[in-house]
Amino acid sequence: MNRIRLSKRMQLVADQVKGKRIADIGCDHGKIITYLLVNNLIDYAICSDISAPSVAKAEALLKQHNIDDKCWDIRCGDGLKTISCEDKIDEVIMSGLGGREISKIISQSDIKARLILQPQHNEIDLKRYLVSHGYNIVFDKIVYDMSKFYNVFVAEQSDEVRKYNDYELYFGKDNFTGDNHDLRKYILFLENKYKNIVDIVPEDTRLEVQYMLQLIDKAKKEIGE
Repeated sequence: MNRIRLSKRMQLVADQVKGKRIADIGCDHGKIITYLLVNNLIDYAICSDISAPSVAKAEALLKQHNIDDKCWDIRCGDGLKTISCEDKIDEVIMSGLGGREISKIISQSDIKARLILQPQHNEIDLKRYLVSHGYNIVFDKIVYDMSKFYNVFVAEQSDEVRKYNDYELYFGKDNFTGDNHDLRKYILFLENKYKNIVDIVPEDTRLEVQYMLQLIDKAKKEIGE
C-alpha cells in the first residue's frame, strides 16, 4: 500500500496534532486523517463534511489503506453539528474553509477542543474572533505551498486570554523561529502588494495601507532585512 503523502500545507497541519481523538471538519478527501491513522499518531478520528461526495472520498481512502473501521467514523453534515460531547474529541482540524465560515462554525457549537486551523482567507478576522471568545493562539506560522501562502495556527481555550496586537496577528511568533524562508517570501509579497496600491487607493483607505507598510517594515527588521 502506498504511503500517504501530504502537501507542505497539510503536513504543517498534521504536525500540530497532539491529541488522540480528532475531528476533521470539512475533511474533503480525508488525506490528513488517513495519514494520522496510518502512522499511528492518533487512536480515533471523525471525518466530517457538508458534501456527501467528499465524505465518500474520505471513506474510500480510509478503506483503501485497510484502516480498522473501529478507528474512524464518516459523517455528513454542517460544521461541528455532526460532533457531540459523547465523541470525546480532543482536537478539531478545520483546513481549507474560509475564516469567517470557521468563526461561524465555532460560534454554533459547544464542543470544547483544541483547534488546528488553516483558513483559506480572512485569517485575521478569525484570529480576532478567537481571542475575543476565550482562545489563546499557541502556534501561528505562514507556509508557502504550490505558489500560495497559507496561515496555519492553533487555538486553545483559556481563562486567561492574552492580548494580541496587530503585528502579532499578522506575523505570528512562530514565523520568526527556525527556518524563515517562507516568511521572507511572505513579507516581500505583502510589501509589493501594499506599495503598489498606497498611492491609488481612496484617501480613507490610505492610512490603513500605510499602517500595514509600517508593520511590514517592523517584520523586515526582525528578520534582519
